[in-house]
Amino acid sequence: MLRDIRSPCLRRRGLFFSLAAIGRTHESHDVETPSVKPGALENLDPHIELSEEHGTVEIRDRRLFRRGHEAFCRRLVELAARQPGIRSASVALGSVTCRLEFETGWRSAECMARRFAVIMDEAIPELGRDGRLAPGEIEWATVSAFPAGEAVSCWEIIHEASDRLRLHNEILRLDSSLARGVAKALREVPGIVSSRVVSFEQNLRIAYDPSQRAALAVVDAAENCLRSIRLSKPHLPDPDKRRNRGQIEGQSQLWFQGFAMRLFALAALCGSSSWRPSPATAR
Repeated sequence: MLRDIRSPCLRRRGLFFSLAAIGRTHESHDVETPSVKPGALENLDPHIELSEEHGTVEIRDRRLFRRGHEAFCRRLVELAARQPGIRSASVALGSVTCRLEFETGWRSAECMARRFAVIMDEAIPELGRDGRLAPGEIEWATVSAFPAGEAVSCWEIIHEASDRLRLHNEILRLDSSLARGVAKALREVPGIVSSRVVSFEQNLRIAYDPSQRAALAVVDAAENCLRSIRLSKPHLPDPDKRRNRGQIEGQSQLWFQGFAMRLFALAALCGSSSWRPSPATAR
């Protein structure tokens, strides 16, 4: 059963109460909107849909899910993924949409509405902070979070075309062999044309058949491959123990220092050898 609400009076707190009200409604038909001219409400936010059949809640709100609110959106999906009964959470900035998918047994309208209201209430304070990306953070178009035990597996779509994606996951950045394993497993998934690891960040470049899979379904497949490998190899990096950029720069600095020391050692070895430039070389 799909329920669709479009109302100009819904605002942040009002949105929460409206969701709870939807949950307490048991009619089998769609919620009716006031009698207005066709198309008059097409551009009004938010647009809220709940589907008990598919176990999803979708909110479209251009004031919340937009550029400049990346920190809030990421906080929202990570909070959602830690809630019991939620299978996945995503925010797509291009479509200004937040989507939650619930596990079987948690799909009543009231349960989904109340759960989403609680998550939003916890995430809203993030809007009072600077929501822009910090220097060095990856710019993304869509962020999706999945439960990963006590942690959260967070996928970011950093490039998207009609038939290909580039995905980033902090877990893969910490383990290049795991990234290659996920890429290899993805190549066996129906609808995936190719998958390989690119860049120092261990991102995945995936080509897929859009007639068989949507972008979020590709992300879902990547998470399933990651989860399958993690179950078979439990001692893998904890996604919550992230290395910050300072740690990365410190490790890079140590690498360059070691490389420089090897160069100096090589130069010293050459200098102490019996080799001398020939007259032709000296000129």
